Amino acid sequence: MNAGKLIEFPEPNRLGDCPVCGRNNGYLNVFKTHWYICRKHRLKWYAGYDLFPTWRQETRKDWERNLNILSQYTEVLARYRTRPSQDEGKTSSRRRRP
Repeated sequence: MNAGKLIEFPEPNRLGDCPVCGRNNGYLNVFKTHWYICRKHRLKWYAGYDLFPTWRQETRKDWERNLNILSQYTEVLARYRTRPSQDEGKTSSRRRRP
């Protein structure tokens, strides 16, 4: 039984973070649906469907508890970090014509 037990994902920011603080507290499953949460800001965001096999170790009772927990959070869009472009931070060595 994993109800209410947040599952941490080893690769941060892959499926988004809290748009307020840029972090997450792991995810909860409701059947094959995965939701990340931020406890501090009481926010949740959809991570995907059947991406992780962890739902297979849970029961309908677990999902009902997780759904109850998630009902206390506000749904938002996650914040995703982007990779800096290769040119970001570099100064151009080419001079512009006056």
